[in-house]
Amino acid sequence: MKAIILDGTPEEIRAALPGYLDAASTIVLSNAASAPTKATAKTPVNEDEDDFEVSYIEKQTARRYLNRRILHDTQRTILTTLAKASPEMVTAPELQEKLGITTSQFAGMMGAMGRRLTNTPGWVEGDCLFIQEWDTEKGYYCYGLPDSVIEAMKAEKLI
Repeated sequence: MKAIILDGTPEEIRAALPGYLDAASTIVLSNAASAPTKATAKTPVNEDEDDFEVSYIEKQTARRYLNRRILHDTQRTILTTLAKASPEMVTAPELQEKLGITTSQFAGMMGAMGRRLTNTPGWVEGDCLFIQEWDTEKGYYCYGLPDSVIEAMKAEKLI
């Protein structure tokens, strides 16, 4: 018997399920909902729009993020590319092309950067490393860096 736990939005799970199922599979879906965290409990700034108040990590936390372990070359390239482009945003496809990686590899790298952030001493739950905006017309994210991260990168002589 094999048990698989999938975590994601309904759309992500729906897309992933066919690769895991065979004719003898049984699906059990939990109705339990986890308690919202600070990051998921944000309220819109304007109730008519999807704009949310977002907080970013402070410079000192960003410095710890950059120094707590050696930055992978790909992570360093993402950060320096975004810092050099600031205040302009860089699209996910542009970053993928610069790095020479696939969409899945890019998602994995962004996840690794998020894990690094959440394990950084002083990180406050809900504080973000990146400025991230969804481009509804093109169907992908655009990324940037807040001033606090750029200042930390300058202090650490990464840019």
